[in-house]
Amino acid sequence: SKTSFVGAILRGDRIVIDGTMYTVSSMSIFDSTSVPLLSPYFGPTKTGLSVFKTSKSCTSGTHTVRYTPSVRGSYLMDVKLPIVTEIQRVTASARSHSSLSGAFTLAYHALGADPLVSGSIDFDATDEEFKIALESIETIGSVAVSRHDCINPAASCSWDVTFLSLETDVNMLVPNKA
Repeated sequence: SKTSFVGAILRGDRIVIDGTMYTVSSMSIFDSTSVPLLSPYFGPTKTGLSVFKTSKSCTSGTHTVRYTPSVRGSYLMDVKLPIVTEIQRVTASARSHSSLSGAFTLAYHALGADPLVSGSIDFDATDEEFKIALESIETIGSVAVSRHDCINPAASCSWDVTFLSLETDVNMLVPNKA
């Protein structure tokens, strides 16, 4: 855990504090314990406040910061990196001189629970068909699916699955024959 914002957050950077967007001011003191904001922070004084840097090249890490507004009060904030959604690739392929046909299901093993099985997925399923089959597993929640490398579905087809609702590491989807 770092104790300084210097180098991680620069003047003009946009940050999110407790769900509200702020811009780091080009004026006022900016050192290892102070981050000036263009607009006032009116949120509660509390420990563990979520602060995110909004640039794509976020290398800010986790920091403990004390923020004292010029109005009154003392604030303690933790800077945390945003959650990264997990993406898994599912590929169905046939050996040479063979071809794919039929359907399969995928099993999801949630921590401490029996495996849950998706709806049936055709070997040449569209993005939407694959998404509907996976979202039939209630604990998976919402997913985004994109199909790739599917020029000849009888030979090979891949789908990238982005888990939009799960904020932890996701166990691998395990294929089953439908």
